[in-house]
Amino acid sequence: MPLPPESPLAMLFDENGLEIEHGEPLIVKRIVKADGGSRGFVNDQPASAGLLREMAPHLVEIHGQHDERGLLNARGHRALLDIFGRTEPGATGKAYAAFRAAEAELAAARADIETAARDREWLEHTVAELTALAPVAGEEETLADTRRSMQRAEKIADDLAAIDDFLEGKDGGMAKLRQAARVLERIAEDHVALGNALAAVDRAVIEASVAEESLRDARAEMAYDPRALEDDEARLFELRAMARKHRVQPDDLAALADEMRARLERLDAGEGGIAKIEARVASALEGIRCGGRCFDEAAVGGSETPRRGGCG
Repeated sequence: MPLPPESPLAMLFDENGLEIEHGEPLIVKRIVKADGGSRGFVNDQPASAGLLREMAPHLVEIHGQHDERGLLNARGHRALLDIFGRTEPGATGKAYAAFRAAEAELAAARADIETAARDREWLEHTVAELTALAPVAGEEETLADTRRSMQRAEKIADDLAAIDDFLEGKDGGMAKLRQAARVLERIAEDHVALGNALAAVDRAVIEASVAEESLRDARAEMAYDPRALEDDEARLFELRAMARKHRVQPDDLAALADEMRARLERLDAGEGGIAKIEARVASALEGIRCGGRCFDEAAVGGSETPRRGGCG
């Protein structure tokens, strides 16, 4: 007998891994051995005795005094519903599976909303304090570097002042070098050694001038404002204290603020999301009632508006 593609047997074969071509004649064979053992085959493919028993009601119709016992087999209930509702094989099962999936999604969404609602006060407080702090990724490292530089500048400020006095003061080294150069210029021609001394002093004056310029650059770059150092330290300590409070790194505070805001937004939008899922549950339940004819699988999946009232 040829096998129609929509028949329950085709589904049974698919479930048991038998490859039977649609329209191919169906040949069932059982070989009984001399020792009493037996083997079953369907189109030359091994089939268990249990599978052969499941196939029998679809191949042979037997009427007897215990026919009603077949109704007790739960595996056949969905098939009976499909037959009674004149739907495609498996339509009721698909509709029921979609209904259970939508119900599970609804339960999970409600649980999330309840949990988030309990945390609303904490979320609002956290978002408020993080917004007020306004952390920026990489800010902690920048503040720490600036603080180290200003602290170092504070420590060497006295040393730089002493060097300035030595080089630029009224009795500083530069003034004495220039005085020596002027004296040597008057007498350098009297002896070769005096000429060499003048050249050395001139070089010293030049190098000292270079040192003065370098010191000015260093002072400009290392200059610090005590108030700025205090502000820098206060901001750094504030960031680190907030990071410890939330058990994250300072650089992660900005991302944490975004995450907390997103959780609040999901909480605010939660009721609307629940309503959409409830509509999908209702659509899936309607699909079961009409045997799958008004079941919109895409709608139950959440991508479209559920199709309602199309039974018949």
